Amino acid sequence: YVYAPSLSHLLLSRDALLAYDILMVNCGSRIEPDSFGAKWPTVVANLRAFLAAGKSIYASDWAFPVLEALYPDVADFIGEDTNVNDVRAGWAPTPTVTATVATATVAAQVGSDHVNVVFDLGGWAVMASATAGAETLIKANIARQCPWNSTSCNSSDLRSLKDAPLTILYRSSSGGKLLYTSFHWEASSTEAM
Repeated sequence: YVYAPSLSHLLLSRDALLAYDILMVNCGSRIEPDSFGAKWPTVVANLRAFLAAGKSIYASDWAFPVLEALYPDVADFIGEDTNVNDVRAGWAPTPTVTATVATATVAAQVGSDHVNVVFDLGGWAVMASATAGAETLIKANIARQCPWNSTSCNSSDLRSLKDAPLTILYRSSSGGKLLYTSFHWEASSTEAM
């Protein structure tokens, strides 16, 4: 039997967290300020220590508060980045978007300069751009809608974003890596991806 700590214990205990090499933060995992309240600064400090130790974090979609807390200047999400409902505004007219592979390394790994990305749910977190040393790995022309749960949404609220980052990689100076995707990896898990 292998002991698996609870998520709260893991994130609030630096020693427990450092026992792992990679932390996968799925959409909807609620690793965000509202979930941890006054303990949120401890979670952020432990995640920073995790990356400083050369470890890796993968976060997807609604887990964007992890990226925002660790590196607020790495990605510019649409709307007010600290308001989760502003950021959750992704929309695709069809679930599958043909995306451009933005780096030669990833293109060689997937065997193409284009991949199909599946957005199996609406209201996904939209990055307008990647900044401050982040590497955009996958990008696409997408549409964004009015903010999630908005009561005043209409068709004029749809906006197109050209070459919006869908996957970014940030390498910290200590060797830690943070990979973020706007989409759910399991929905796009083809042999190429």
